[in-house]
Amino acid sequence: MSSVDLYMAPLQGFTDVVFRYWHSEIYGALDGYFTPFVRVEKGVPRERDLRDCSSLLNANLGAVPQIIFKDIAEFEILVNAVRELGFNRVDLNMGCPFVPQVRKGRGAGVPGNTELLSKVAEMVNGMPDMVFSAKMRLGVSNADEWRNIIPIINGMELCHVTMHPRTAMQQYGGDVNMDEFVRFAGECRHKVVFNGDIVAPEQISDIVKKFPGVAGVMMGRGLIMRPSLAKEYAEGCAWDRCKRVDMLMKLHSALLNHAESNLCGEHQVLGKLLPYWEYFGREFDKKGVKRVIKANSLARYKAAVLALE
Repeated sequence: MSSVDLYMAPLQGFTDVVFRYWHSEIYGALDGYFTPFVRVEKGVPRERDLRDCSSLLNANLGAVPQIIFKDIAEFEILVNAVRELGFNRVDLNMGCPFVPQVRKGRGAGVPGNTELLSKVAEMVNGMPDMVFSAKMRLGVSNADEWRNIIPIINGMELCHVTMHPRTAMQQYGGDVNMDEFVRFAGECRHKVVFNGDIVAPEQISDIVKKFPGVAGVMMGRGLIMRPSLAKEYAEGCAWDRCKRVDMLMKLHSALLNHAESNLCGEHQVLGKLLPYWEYFGREFDKKGVKRVIKANSLARYKAAVLALE
């Protein structure tokens, strides 16, 4: 039994409702799944984001829509949209490091806009029918930027704050700043969830031991590389490669079958599945994975996957 809540982080293009559903079916449900961010496009919520949130496959997953916004108008549009879908939980994306989004003031650009953040705090505190959480980074360029806005964060009604202890400029490179994470956790009045570079079950154990006050651990890329990650931690025993690969291939088969049944033509099926091998491929021989990635037909793709060692 896990001593902390375990969550699937949102990852655009990967952790869609199909992946979330089959991950829960094959490995057991996590404590929560956060959807890739819902965004405004041409003044309205992007339709494909709403479809991901409204899919019946979300049932019993504890799915939480995440929204990304650049101003209070987008914030209101998105909160109202997910509320109309029947959700009373929203996660605020205040940490996306993708440069085009940050430059437009979204994601990691929000905390630096104290006027906007203060307005968001007012809106959050004025919606007692909704439960909010936030996901953020230490700052855009400096690891101590969070200190400027912690009073606003502490003044918001949030069920938890997920902290990825890097700056936006770091993207996903360089070391996570654990010292600054400790400082943040010590000053944040909310429950704090750790996110960043969790790729093995023993790392979850280390986080729990080092930071006994941490409320949860959120896993993104690591959970796609090793989908059994949370299950292994919960069982208190790391799986051997044979078991990991066997279960991974079950997950792949489920994703493949769904893609073949619901997408149009080989091009769409391959376009959906090939990106996963950036992560799935960590378990296999590089030459074999290269053959999978270079497959230009579904038949060659399936043959390359079967040949993996």
